[in-house]
Amino acid sequence: MGTIRTIPIMLSSGVDVFDAINHSNKFESVPELVGLSGIPIATDMALLLKCDGADQSTVFIDSSLSPKTITNISNNAKIVTAQSVFGGASGSFNGASAVLHTPYTSAFNIVNKDFTVGGRFRFNSFAALQILTSIDIYGINFDFGIVIPDSTHIEIWTNGTNDKLIATVSAMSINTWYDITFERYSGTNKIYLNGVSQASNTMAFTISSPDKVTIGADGGT
Repeated sequence: MGTIRTIPIMLSSGVDVFDAINHSNKFESVPELVGLSGIPIATDMALLLKCDGADQSTVFIDSSLSPKTITNISNNAKIVTAQSVFGGASGSFNGASAVLHTPYTSAFNIVNKDFTVGGRFRFNSFAALQILTSIDIYGINFDFGIVIPDSTHIEIWTNGTNDKLIATVSAMSINTWYDITFERYSGTNKIYLNGVSQASNTMAFTISSPDKVTIGADGGT
């Protein structure tokens, strides 16, 4: 798997964050949600990772209004300053052993709810399947996953891997930043790439004995 670089990751129950990520008429850019006076963080945001910090730092902080503890497994995920979209830093993940965990709580319950998950991502390879973020138990029972199987597909998994929303997109390039966002609103699911809807369906989401929320790989790591 290739290196994934990402800034920021947002998990939200509601559509306000989606507006912030993709529509400049509401907020000019994501960091302004958390970095400027008078710009609010959505009160229902479950997780906000800005991936800020010193180069090679292994500390990742949740900047949501209800901060969660972020565990960096084996300290393999790093803050890097060589690549960034906002703020001069980003998070670097190797697609396998570099993964962040936070325990599953009711804040991440996605059943019969509107929610949004999104971030900016940069890949150095599409040779193998890559999981950007997931809610699962030991990497085998996906209640939610954003999955990049190759350069021309973005997938959302639930119900193990039995139910999927699959978007076929124009070939993504390595070493290029992409805004990848999933939104569920009023029973309709949509995948967005750089603010443009790529696929939709109405599949329901499961929560079946979830263990953790992950960034950079699945919960089996």
